[in-house]
Amino acid sequence: MNRLNKFVKSFLVASLSIAFLMPNAAITSNAAVQTGTEVSKYGNTDNEELPSNVLIETGTQSYLFYISGYKVKNVKSSSSNLKLFKRTSTYNTKSNDSNSAQTSISGSSTVSLYGYAKKAGTYKVTYNVTDVNGVKVMPTQTVTVVAKDDVSPFKKITYAGTSLWNNSGSRFSGLTDTTVYTTKKKGKLVVKPASGYKIKKIEVATYNAVDTKTENIYSNDYYEHTATYTTNKSTSIEYTNSDGVTGTYDKYDEYGNPITGNMTYKKVKSGKKITIGTTPYTREVTNITKYKDVDETITNTSDSTYILPATDIRVTYYDKTTKKTFQWSTTIFYVN
Repeated sequence: MNRLNKFVKSFLVASLSIAFLMPNAAITSNAAVQTGTEVSKYGNTDNEELPSNVLIETGTQSYLFYISGYKVKNVKSSSSNLKLFKRTSTYNTKSNDSNSAQTSISGSSTVSLYGYAKKAGTYKVTYNVTDVNGVKVMPTQTVTVVAKDDVSPFKKITYAGTSLWNNSGSRFSGLTDTTVYTTKKKGKLVVKPASGYKIKKIEVATYNAVDTKTENIYSNDYYEHTATYTTNKSTSIEYTNSDGVTGTYDKYDEYGNPITGNMTYKKVKSGKKITIGTTPYTREVTNITKYKDVDETITNTSDSTYILPATDIRVTYYDKTTKKTFQWSTTIFYVN
């Protein structure tokens, strides 16, 4: 794959002289099955490399990848059990210059490839990528397509014996998650990976205690504006800019997720007992504007409070087929 990327980059550099033919040329792709959000140490990401391995589910038309700015030819499947479908979208722009009587035409095209697997198994897909003149821009490409009847990353994921994964309403388990309501403040959280996956991290997040804070937002010769916030205590980091205005910002983890804010995340291990949060999210804001030259005060209030306390469960896992890391999350609501 590294050799391929270097080849593509060198080809693009060498082709600058003909770039006007395909000004938007690019090669990009995304995984077919994505249970959760793909992440990397640089944060949430869309993969911009041609895939070497793709995971799909059997019995459905599944997206494999797309190539933008080039043509795709000689697409072949290694088995009749994997049917392939190619869709091409072309966009052309034509502009006329009345002063010079010249006409310029520019365009771009995107080829999307889809697969339909009749049976579970491992298949090979080969294809060629050419420029607008039909000249190959890289060697024949091969993609390994793994089709499974069940693409769930979890063999088991439960809290206090209740499943956090919803298998109903679908031919395949693992296509949707579920929201769980519980009356149990404590219980074991069990997360076991399915075949082909590896659990990297399990996190539990609960809302912080409610805090009340009054701030002098703005004051001048005519009026004074203050605001009172009643909300879950923030663990964000405060800073003061050059104008003396105080604000907050979040720290982020290696996957680009905020690790500060109104919730506190804690790492846990599978099989250990966790405590469900009992503090709901709440936010009440009262804005008061007092005018100095007239006897007038304007008060505006707004509030938003969740009915039930929420606990977020976030699981970071590695897909051995696509060699990518994903994060999946769900919510447990506590009913007193």
